[in-house]
Amino acid sequence: MERWLRILLAKTNPTLFWYKQEVNSSPEYMLKVFSAKVEHASENLRDRFDAELKDKSVPLKIQKLELSDSAVYYCALQPTVTGNSTTVD
Repeated sequence: MERWLRILLAKTNPTLFWYKQEVNSSPEYMLKVFSAKVEHASENLRDRFDAELKDKSVPLKIQKLELSDSAVYYCALQPTVTGNSTTVD
């Protein structure tokens, strides 16, 4: 069994990061997608987690679903701040 999580993008050729956050834990970096390439944080993630840039979407593919995959998954786009970078008081 496999599942997909999708993120839709407004720009082409982004660098996107996927993170996994388990209960009572901080988010953990999983992988990065850029220029149609994927870099995994560790080799053991490569077997079950994958992502690829498809038009303006970067789906995260989870294969051989396990109970330990129950978590919140986040994606982050680089750059995350464009234009006005001043803070609001």
